[in-house]
Amino acid sequence: SLKKLHDQRMNQEQDLLDLQFDIEEIRKSRARKEVSLNYDVRKKEQEDLEQRRAARVKVGASLSELEASKVKDRSLDDIKDPYLKESIRLLADQIQAARKKG
Repeated sequence: SLKKLHDQRMNQEQDLLDLQFDIEEIRKSRARKEVSLNYDVRKKEQEDLEQRRAARVKVGASLSELEASKVKDRSLDDIKDPYLKESIRLLADQIQAARKKG
C-alpha cells in the first residue's frame, strides 16, 4: 500500500530522518519553559545545533556530487528537498498501483 511504502521510506531515508529530528528538536525547544540566561550556555547550544546542520549539509553535498558525477541526466537524487522527493515517490507509487488495477 502507499502508506506502507511511505512509512518505510520515512524510516530509512537519511534526509527524512534528519528532518524529523530537526522538527522534534524545534518542538522540544518551543515546549521548554525555561531558557538559560547564561550567554556561554546559549552560545554552546547554538553552536552544537549549527555543527549538526553543517555536518548534514556537508555529507549531503558530497553525496550529491558523487551521484551527479555518475549520472548525466537530472534524477531524483538531484533534488535537495526531502519532502519533494517523497512526494514524487508517492506519486510514482500511486501511478504504479493504478496501472496494476487498470
